[in-house]
Amino acid sequence: MAAPGMAAPPKRNRGPLLVVIVVVITLLALIPVFLLRPTAILGTPLLVVLAEGDITATPTGAGPVPADFGPHCAQWWWDDRRDVLTMETTAQVPGAEGMVRQHYRLLSENFMTTGGDFVRARYMSPGIDGNFTSPIDERALAEFDRQGENVIVDGTAHPPGDEWELPFSYDVVIDQDTVQILEVVRFRNLGVVTPHLVMPAACA
Repeated sequence: MAAPGMAAPPKRNRGPLLVVIVVVITLLALIPVFLLRPTAILGTPLLVVLAEGDITATPTGAGPVPADFGPHCAQWWWDDRRDVLTMETTAQVPGAEGMVRQHYRLLSENFMTTGGDFVRARYMSPGIDGNFTSPIDERALAEFDRQGENVIVDGTAHPPGDEWELPFSYDVVIDQDTVQILEVVRFRNLGVVTPHLVMPAACA
């Protein structure tokens, strides 16, 4: 107790000190998280083209039309917000210079497929012609080649960021019936992308 006539000593404000202590402890706790966090495994840089395709088989009563719309669980993911391509390690193709990642939208119900995600990829590799193919019978629909960051499609150059659309119409014979396949595909050249590789995940 202060002596009579003397003012009591001012109380110390410990609020800022406590804030500093909490911040320091938090930073010390986060150091192991950053030190032990696994670094991303990067794959071989690829020229990446995204493709969104609508596909129809007519007459719609013909079929079923067998088609390969990719594996039941996709092995390639593109994050449009972060511009990140993620691939399973088993999806890498040695020597490939580029990749067309296509997502299908079925406009008729007479296809027979196991492609649960309806996403497949076709690779641009030196010496391989007709690398954009039909999901029905693998016939060559277009030729994609890499030239730096440009993709050359049947002789036409598309720089990074370029978007274009191509229609493909062809006939296939299913159980002695002629079925017309119509694909309308919208493409976008993403330029050269270094994929992040992940281990294959369990596929339900």
